Amino acid sequence: MLEKHQLTGPNFNEWLRALKLVVRTEKLQDVFETPLPPAPAASADNQALADWNALFDRHNEVACLMLGTMSPKLYQQFENKSPQEMITELQKMYGKPPGVELQELVNMFHSCKQAEGQSVSDHVLLMKSYLDQLATLNYAFPDKVSISFILNSLSSEFQAFMQNYNMQSMEKTISEVYLLLIEFEKSIKRNKQQIIGASSTPHVMVIQSGRVQKNKP
Repeated sequence: MLEKHQLTGPNFNEWLRALKLVVRTEKLQDVFETPLPPAPAASADNQALADWNALFDRHNEVACLMLGTMSPKLYQQFENKSPQEMITELQKMYGKPPGVELQELVNMFHSCKQAEGQSVSDHVLLMKSYLDQLATLNYAFPDKVSISFILNSLSSEFQAFMQNYNMQSMEKTISEVYLLLIEFEKSIKRNKQQIIGASSTPHVMVIQSGRVQKNKP
């Protein structure tokens, strides 16, 4: 995801959102929360040296990730900085006020639609990333509202899923709906293969008790 967002300066907020998502996925977010302590003295015991080296590797991994997605000019400027120092200085140089960032995120979330050929997994994860970022700005939706937005952002192939979901008034978490949608997408693909391979009447896919099932019309 981050390779699609080269930092040029003005796009700092967008780049930072993508960076935070990647760092969270790799479980490296503590690098932004805790600075790297000074290296232990040469006389320190082996365990202390090993612990510090492990921390250094984590900080270095994030630093390389950040530098690798910067423009050449910014790379030269921040080559010898720690991840925390880079974020602090970039925030001062290019950061937008929280209100502007919030409005941009809200607009991106509301306008996000599943693209043709895009898997439902990729799309829902993108929507979830917007929700997570909004939550960090104290702008959180209840799961029921979030799920409604997500379902309405899907392609027409998922119309039957949305109708069944709403008719049954299911109380699901986003993670549970995510798994149901993946199964439904698999059913769509199987159904298309059956139509291509035979002239039989297509199956109708419905949700029953939290599972995707196929019934004949």
